Amino acid sequence: MTTRANNTPLPIGLITNANSGRNRKQLADVEALLARHPHVRHVITHHADDVAAALREFAKEGLPLVAVNGGDGTLSQLLTGLLGRDDFQQCPLVTMIPGGTANMHVQDIGRQGKLLPLLTQLCAITEQSLPQLQTVTRPIMRLQTAPSQPAFYGMFFGTGIIMHGIEYTHDKIHSRGINESGPALGMIRTLWGLLRKDPQFCSPFSIALQIDQQAQQAPREISLMVISSLERLFLGLHPYLGDNDGAFHCTVVYDGASKILRTLPLLLLGRRGKYATEAHGYQSQKIQQMSLTFDGSFTVDGELYSARCSDGPVQISHGGDITFLKLPL
Repeated sequence: MTTRANNTPLPIGLITNANSGRNRKQLADVEALLARHPHVRHVITHHADDVAAALREFAKEGLPLVAVNGGDGTLSQLLTGLLGRDDFQQCPLVTMIPGGTANMHVQDIGRQGKLLPLLTQLCAITEQSLPQLQTVTRPIMRLQTAPSQPAFYGMFFGTGIIMHGIEYTHDKIHSRGINESGPALGMIRTLWGLLRKDPQFCSPFSIALQIDQQAQQAPREISLMVISSLERLFLGLHPYLGDNDGAFHCTVVYDGASKILRTLPLLLLGRRGKYATEAHGYQSQKIQQMSLTFDGSFTVDGELYSARCSDGPVQISHGGDITFLKLPL
């Protein structure tokens, strides 16, 4: 928790992604609203490099709070700028305004709502003396796809049927103008396809895992993998089991997992069914780091990436912690 001692406006650095779903339609209204709040240092970005440049300016001004008005991918760019560089002497608080098409992260680290009212609320709470503001701290993943590639940071890694779900969402849902609820609808359709063994959604691939300091596992066919520091995903799902030590939740469903119609729905709610064991094709635990060797695609916070065995393993490790400010309900 953080406290405000007086009603002096708290300076904010706000990054608005002009290309994010909600912002494309409301950018002029966003600019007009923020023009009335001079303590908000507002920067509109069009590319990932713009985010890094904005953060360097915020660091020079010593801003204690940085807000991102965009989607999950924009937040990942912000995290990469904060943890991949040392511009700030002290890492600022971060708050997320869901201005994107996909806003899964707000389920856990932010507040859902309409764009302009949330921005108005953000400006208001930083101009008033409030007894307490709620914060939550989450570990952030550091990812590297090859030794020659720069590292980047995020909170959600997914592969397997998730990639089919993203493709379905873009082709069948977003193309019809359904944006805000699109990712959740796509996830539901994808899981239904997996349960029904629909060939459109069931195409497992081989992956070799090395978890923490354990020996590398032999390659196995997987249907679904999720690694995340988010406690809640779309629709409030919590698809994790295990309370061992580790920064990140990791859940894997292997190809041919037993009793999937009975077990997967329970697993998505964080409940251990009778068959939710590795012997039956399910693995769920907390991890500190992981290496993944495979040929295929994956997503980090909604952005798409490719992996090749010839480039070496995808490395996931603990890149640091970020404290998020959650707007009041």
